[in-house]
Amino acid sequence: MLAALAVLVVALAAAPDAPAADARAAWLRAPVVPDLGGRTKQQFLRDVERGRRLKVRSRVFAKVGDSNTEATPVLYGLACEKARLAGRHFLSDVIDRYSRIRVANEDPMAGCRPWNSFSRRSAAVQSGSFSNWSLRTVSELPNSGYYAAPEQCDPDETPLTCELRIMRPRYVFVMTGSNDIRLDYFSGTQPGSQIGARLGPMIKMIRERGSTPVLSTIPPIPRGPIGWDGAVKTNEGIWHLARRRHVPLVNLWRALTGPRMVNFGIDVGDLHLSVFRETGETPILSPRPTTYRDSVDFRPEALRYGANRRNLIWLKTLRKLDRVVRRG
Repeated sequence: MLAALAVLVVALAAAPDAPAADARAAWLRAPVVPDLGGRTKQQFLRDVERGRRLKVRSRVFAKVGDSNTEATPVLYGLACEKARLAGRHFLSDVIDRYSRIRVANEDPMAGCRPWNSFSRRSAAVQSGSFSNWSLRTVSELPNSGYYAAPEQCDPDETPLTCELRIMRPRYVFVMTGSNDIRLDYFSGTQPGSQIGARLGPMIKMIRERGSTPVLSTIPPIPRGPIGWDGAVKTNEGIWHLARRRHVPLVNLWRALTGPRMVNFGIDVGDLHLSVFRETGETPILSPRPTTYRDSVDFRPEALRYGANRRNLIWLKTLRKLDRVVRRG
């Protein structure tokens, strides 16, 4: 099966340029930073209040996802480098607030200290994984490979419940689903059609443990109609799920498909978020000497790259969520 999936990935990368998405789709118009109003705001505040009662940590967040969340340019640099905020001094408070709480980090990225919410390598993040990988019991997962069980977790936990136990976070950022496109295509399922069913139990599990879920649309897959259309359908499913469950939604797709973005914010391999100054494929687990510093550069020329833009969006989202909590 893995060999067949590898062939499919090569075919997607060699396919013609992606078509434009349907501009009439409602999810495309969703704001990049979550719009917390109406029932979504009410549910959000209920989630936060439940977290207070269960004593989650208010200055801690956790991450759930695949390689585009595990990759070295994603958030880590906000812990181990000084961000170039390009006049956005109001974000300094956000960085300081989520840098104060030190956390365990059993499998850290090289050269990035201190360990906090930004720099922790989450037990619920795994390159190459499908969206429901973090819901599998650890004892059922293999000991090695893409879908390996995280070593810091107990056998009867899932990677997600393990991360929630270790971090006790107020917020849980979830961005996963890109690898499901390959799974769906290979299994004969309409790509994107099952993403709501796969992520729904994750939302329930996060809320039951006192944390507040935050969903994200997935990035574009620039080349090939299968990957592009699969990402469009996946994002439509994520948007519908966010609306049904009243979950804040980061619309990363909208940000990456905006004007002046380089290759939709994706690297030369057409799969991972690109980083400023990198000309090759994004380093996933082995940062280059300037990867962390380059990834937290928020000047206009740097924001044409996917990891840089996503890092800025996550900071703005944290600021927005915290402001809503304070104002009630």
